Amino acid sequence: MSVDTFRCGHPKSPENSAPNGKAAPICRTCRNERKRRNYAADPAKARAVSREQRIRRVGGLKGNANARKDTCAQGHPYDDENTYTYKGNRQCKLCRRQRAKESYERNPERYHLAHRAWYQLNRDKAIAATKRWAEANRERVALTSRLKKHRRRAAGVLTAAEWQLIVALHGRRCLACGSDGPLTIDHVVPVSKGGVNTAANVQPLCSTCNTSKGAKTIDYRPALAAN
Repeated sequence: MSVDTFRCGHPKSPENSAPNGKAAPICRTCRNERKRRNYAADPAKARAVSREQRIRRVGGLKGNANARKDTCAQGHPYDDENTYTYKGNRQCKLCRRQRAKESYERNPERYHLAHRAWYQLNRDKAIAATKRWAEANRERVALTSRLKKHRRRAAGVLTAAEWQLIVALHGRRCLACGSDGPLTIDHVVPVSKGGVNTAANVQPLCSTCNTSKGAKTIDYRPALAAN
């Protein structure tokens, strides 16, 4: 028998050589055949064995999977905030979201159809999940409701991201009295006088100052008022 073959007679080529830990490589063809026989005999046991082997090799806990690496292929860190563990394999959340975004942009209609089909089969589950999210994110829900109300009243679209940026730029305080209480969306030029619902025409005011301003056109924004 040639030295370039395994004992089974199959060639000892790179494509047919499977790693075997610290021991010599084994025949990949025979190994795959054994796996197929074991799976056919007891699928549940074969899956459990495969899962245990994978966990021993790359880890199965969040923050510990594939512990030999500290970053993903794109350089993003594997920390608690950026780690997604699926079936014992650690994935980068940033890269995963980017791949999902690119996939959606290539074929959005496929995702819409899949979502509608899933919703029809899991309507109660979807409604319950939405209610749980709303309970945990009441401020975001309230903001979304206010933005929708303003869109119906005036021309233009003010997004949640734009409003949050405006609030942050002004120190998260009322521009009229300086309080740090709950802020409301105030239109510099009131909607009743033709004001538009855009980022260039809104300013953060507390509810008291917003009410006292009423339908008057007052610009409390320092940078814009100085121009």
